[in-house]
Order: sequence, then structure tokens, then C-alpha cells
Amino acid sequence: MSNEYTKNTLAYLIKPRFDLWNPIAAMELAKLDCGIALLASYLVEDAVKKGELCTLNVPELDFTVWLQVLRHEQKAVTPQMSAFYKLLREYYKK
Repeated sequence: MSNEYTKNTLAYLIKPRFDLWNPIAAMELAKLDCGIALLASYLVEDAVKKGELCTLNVPELDFTVWLQVLRHEQKAVTPQMSAFYKLLREYYKK
């Protein structure tokens, strides 16, 4: 019952108010108690160790993460970028 209550309550409480495309700025705003940010763990690990941020474990919360990779059409693709694109294609075929 607790998990079901939490899931239903979080659906109403956690609503994005604005979309910030700069993860560092989002992290700094979270440090200033200006909300909650969904960030990659590698970005916040030092701030968590220092006690500047904390992590929330909310497995019931279902959200979509969008990944967009852009490259200049007329620039050469390096071998590293080719490997990265291949990795993304293989991962997202699942």
C-alpha cells in the first residue's frame, strides 16, 4: 500500500516546472534549494560526498530521458565519434 500511495502521490507532486538544458546550472540551483534535478550520477558524486547534495531513490517514478546527439553535416566524423554512434545504435536497438 505504501508503494502504491507513494506512486500516486508522486505523480501529483513531481511535475517539471521548466526545462533547463544546462546540467551544471541545474545542479547549482539544486544546491541552492531551488528544486529537484534529474542528473547523471557522475555529475553529482563529488557534491554528494561533500554533503552539498543528496540523492533520492524513487524507483516508482517513471520518466522518459531524451538523448540527442548532433554533429555538423560537413565536418568529418572521427573514429571515436563513429564508435560512439555505433554504441548508441546497438544500445537503443533493445
